Amino acid sequence: MKTITSHVHSSNASNQNQTADPRPGHYYVSAIDGPAHHLLLGPFSRHADALDRVERVRHYVTAHGGPRAHFMAYGTARMATDFTTPGTANKYLPDLATAQPVNQVNNVTVKHLNK
Repeated sequence: MKTITSHVHSSNASNQNQTADPRPGHYYVSAIDGPAHHLLLGPFSRHADALDRVERVRHYVTAHGGPRAHFMAYGTARMATDFTTPGTANKYLPDLATAQPVNQVNNVTVKHLNK
């Protein structure tokens, strides 16, 4: 069973203003659905890389994940450094699963949904 070391989930706009966590670990874009925690995209060695992808992952999951996806809380989670399981959405969003800056994925400018 995986143990989440730390997680932050909040409204759409607040993730953009969040200060990145400098602590070591593996960071994921994650979602909470009641008692269930989902590690959607990652792992990333930097929290900033996970934060930059929250809105894009939220957009994808709410478009393709069924009606419950609209009611999940999206954010980031830090796992221990020995936890390296790929996020469940990595195979659907391979360009976002890399540690490239999100604004330069495939030379396409990516805008946050609420801007």
